[in-house]
Order: sequence, then C-alpha cells, then structure tokens
Amino acid sequence: MWNLLDLLYDVSYFIYKSADTLKWDALLIYIVYAVGKRSGMKMFRKFLADHFPYLADENEDWRKWATKQIELLGGAKWQPTRLYGRTKRSRKRAAKNSTTSSTLSQPVTARGSQQRRKTMDELTVVIDAGHGGKDTGAISCTKKLEKDFNLSVALKVAERFKSIPEVKVILTRSTDVFIKLTDRSKIANEAKADAFISIHANSFFKSSQGTQTYYTNVISKDFATMFHPYVLKATCFKDGKVNKKSLSVTRKTKMPAILLEPGFLSNPKEEAVLMTEEFQDTFAEAIVQGSCAFFGVTYNVSTANPGLTPITTVIGTEKLPDPGYIKEGISWVPARSVLTILGALWTFQDKQVVLSGTPLDTLLIDNTAYIKARDLVPAGVGVFYEPSLENAKAVLLYPPKQEGAI
Repeated sequence: MWNLLDLLYDVSYFIYKSADTLKWDALLIYIVYAVGKRSGMKMFRKFLADHFPYLADENEDWRKWATKQIELLGGAKWQPTRLYGRTKRSRKRAAKNSTTSSTLSQPVTARGSQQRRKTMDELTVVIDAGHGGKDTGAISCTKKLEKDFNLSVALKVAERFKSIPEVKVILTRSTDVFIKLTDRSKIANEAKADAFISIHANSFFKSSQGTQTYYTNVISKDFATMFHPYVLKATCFKDGKVNKKSLSVTRKTKMPAILLEPGFLSNPKEEAVLMTEEFQDTFAEAIVQGSCAFFGVTYNVSTANPGLTPITTVIGTEKLPDPGYIKEGISWVPARSVLTILGALWTFQDKQVVLSGTPLDTLLIDNTAYIKARDLVPAGVGVFYEPSLENAKAVLLYPPKQEGAI
C-alpha cells in the first residue's frame, strides 16, 4: 500500500512539474519507468540479501528477533493483518499487555519455533485422513486406493497419541466416509486446534518420486519446515522438500497446518513400500514425533510402544547414547551405533539390516533400526546381560578378539 502511495506521489509531482508541456505518451512512459524501478529494485535487493548476508536488512532481522522474544515471554503471537484482518480487544479484558509479571514468572513450553500460551492439557491436534467415501483419491498401480492408506495411517496416529495425555487428537474421519474440504478445516477451526495435519499419498507419473510437505499460510511455514525431516526420515525416499501451495485444507485453517505427501502411489517401488503395514506404522510414528516436537511435549518411545523395556547398551567399556530394548524376552540393540563401532560390513535395504550379506531380523523403533543382540554371536561378539536377561538393566557386547572377524 505504501509503495502505491509513494508511486502516486511521484506521478502527481511529475504532472505538476511538467503541466505546461505534459504529453500523454511521456506520462505513460514515466509511469512504466516508476513501476519498473520499484519492482526491479525490490527484486534486486532481495537477490543481494539472499546471496550476500552482510547486505541483509538488519532492521528486519531485529524485528523478527524482537517478535520471538515477546512470544518467549508469553506475549501474543503476531498475525499478519493481510491474512486475518485487525483484531479488536475484548471490552471485558483489561487493556494490559500479556507479558505482565504473572506471565513472566511462569515457565514457557516450546513448540518448535512457536511458543505456547496455553497449558499442556489444552493441546489439540487435528489429524485429517484425506479423501474418503465416494472420493477415492489416487489409485495406485496395483489398484489400491489412497483413501484407505490415509485412513489407516490416521488411525495409527490416533492410537499412538493415547499414550500422550498432554495432547488431544481429533480425527476428521475415522471411517470410510466423504467429508467436504470446507468441513475439514471447519472441524479444526471450531475446535480451536493448535495444529492441523492432513495425510495423503501422491500420484503423477510412473517415474515421479519423493516425499513432500505442503503449507499455505505464513503461520504454517515454521511448522512445515520443522516437521518435514521427521517424515523424510520415515520414508527414506527422495527429498521433495517443503513447498508452499494454496490447498483448501491448509488455506482455510486458522492454525499451523500442513499436508503430507510421503510418496507416490503411481511409482511401483514407492507404492510397494507405502502400502505395507510396517511402513504405515513407521510413518504414523514420525507424525506423532513431529507433533510432539512442535508442541514441546516429551515423547517416550517405550510408552508409545507397549512391551518395550529400555536398557543400556555397552560395547567393551563404551556406553552408547542410543538405548537398547527388551521385547518379549529378546534384547534389541541399535544397529548403526553397534555395527559402526564393531567395524562390521553392513547395509540397510528394504527396512532390513544386512550383515555381511546375511539379512537380520530388524525392528524399527523411533525410526531407528534395531537388531537382536544374539544375532551378533555367530560373528564372534560376546553378549552378556547385567544382572541377567530376565531382569536386564544393560546388555554388554564384547568385540571378537580377532580383528576384522565381522
């Protein structure tokens, strides 16, 4: 708006100064010149700031920093007037800044780059299983339906959130029914949700591939950027990156909202992975992890996966940062950490660890591959438990005496 007023001022001044000799063609040329100068300079300044950080606008950086500090202290999050209009202060509320001594004395809980002002028991996430009913969504190369994939993952996400009392989950649909796009965003808006996640699967060419995360409004950009690595780690597909796109469910929601496209059903290789129970479990796990990271809620893997008992993993005298687990009387150790230290020749193919050409039983926990400790015994690794397997607090691994045995 200010650029427009500035332009009108320049044009008016030009007309005033050349009123006696003004020609319409000259005026038109000047207007084109003035518009081009402003838009061209704007693009040129952005190009320089992007490629030469020292030329960035420090005032803009300072404003962003100050805004974050205000939010950290409990202040209201800034919302752009162009998207939401001007907000009016309630008459019943005292005209007092929210960063008073009472709010300053309370702890702040981070949710990614956002900051919460609500208490933990007010956290709400809406999980939207895309399509449904008469709307099948994409049809895979083996005639499987996208709507079934979306619903399966959404139900798995809701089940995992049951172990996290701080977060309330609302599903836009829990059965195979058709829900209008406008109704999906309406459900989230009426619930005053803190986040909205729409689950989909992509489809285009047979060769299309990759994992993508979409957002529309500016308040969702940080959410999408923070969330995408969790999804990408779960899929292990090509990085389709975070993309801005005007989608109904992410455009009409009033809270941070994203739409997930983990892979392409039109791609035979990706479709074969997407439609497996194992992948859908892993994908659902990633969605829960990403949500908890955004909300600043601690996510306990063993709580979310009943039957897992965490134990310490020790190789020789070195304690690993990644825990091991006992599940149904069997000990599982983190494959990457253990095999790297042991200097073993191994790969990870199709969600399975392959050690020296031999596939091993693999368990995916928190998007990390685990293998049975006892499967290392044939390679000469000593496996012991402290104090015992029945009541293990730690699994002790001793490398083979002969170097390069694994």
